[in-house]
Amino acid sequence: MNKTAKNSMIYLSGTVTTGILSFISTLVLTRVFSQKVYAMYGLLTTFHTMFTMIVSFGYDSAYMRFYYKQPFTGKRYLAECLKVPAVLFVLSALLLVEPGQHIIRFIFEERLARYIALLLIVYFFFSFISRFSLLTARMEERAGNFVISNFVGKVGFLGILAIVFFIAGSVSFDWVIISHAIAAVMATMINLVVYKKIWNRKNEKSETFERIELLKYGFPIMVNSAVALSTPFAEKLIIKGLAGWEILSVYTAAAIFQTVVLLLVATITNIWTPLVFKICEDEKKFKHILHNFGMVATILMALGTSMCILLRRWLVLLLDEKYFSVHIIAPVMLLAACFNMLFVIYSVGINIKKKTW
Repeated sequence: MNKTAKNSMIYLSGTVTTGILSFISTLVLTRVFSQKVYAMYGLLTTFHTMFTMIVSFGYDSAYMRFYYKQPFTGKRYLAECLKVPAVLFVLSALLLVEPGQHIIRFIFEERLARYIALLLIVYFFFSFISRFSLLTARMEERAGNFVISNFVGKVGFLGILAIVFFIAGSVSFDWVIISHAIAAVMATMINLVVYKKIWNRKNEKSETFERIELLKYGFPIMVNSAVALSTPFAEKLIIKGLAGWEILSVYTAAAIFQTVVLLLVATITNIWTPLVFKICEDEKKFKHILHNFGMVATILMALGTSMCILLRRWLVLLLDEKYFSVHIIAPVMLLAACFNMLFVIYSVGINIKKKTW
């Protein structure tokens, strides 16, 4: 447990640092971007998350679940988990660059240059690879690698945008995509050392394992995640269609109240997932830890929502004046993010019993 405690501190410090910079980034971006570009940036973020989840096809979740049970070397196991997602990625990429670019036009409501589609594919590709490298670092309990690469992937784009803004005086949407792509490449490079460690290492705790288990376990999770992630994406498209880019930018800015909670959820997940899969067979120990994690999450949820309700009119003053009406919807958005924290903890029985269907 000493290693778990040490990793917990690393994850927590990473969360605090990333949370502060993500908060600052919202304050900066709402002032640097026009409202339309900021709204497009929000759409890009949601579309990217949904795209990655669907293309992964649940194999990312299966990768973690069977990490300690499969009989392959690290190289072979990674290849097994990437076969189906790789095919889906190629097919999805072709849909993005098809001649009419109907999907991109549908999302962003304008005919963007063809190279924008290519930039999106590059960005999505390295984000996809970076996701599996992050999962490997997490399961290997390499908290330092995980925190640094996650930090670079989520915040690194700000440095590139700052340089562009300093030189050009403004930031266009294509530079938003380019900066994210470069950050994803750097995040992947950081975790190459983790891959090197496991590349030819065979799992010592291997059990009877069939490849179909990856699909049977992961596919239902993908369906569930796709439905869950398509909801905010559909929300933004509906808001854009009914109220325009200006109102969508206000809705996007309201995510500042979710940022800290979602980063906290990520921290709990990073500690919780490897720990659960290691001790789940010891029922007494597992129940004790489940109770403690659940209690802490519930207390944090109550305190966070209460503070948001009390302070929301002052907190929105940190944003540009165009976004002051964010205070109206802030408590509800924060509460929704808090339930994610409880779900991460209490849905773990599904993963343990492999009852994802």
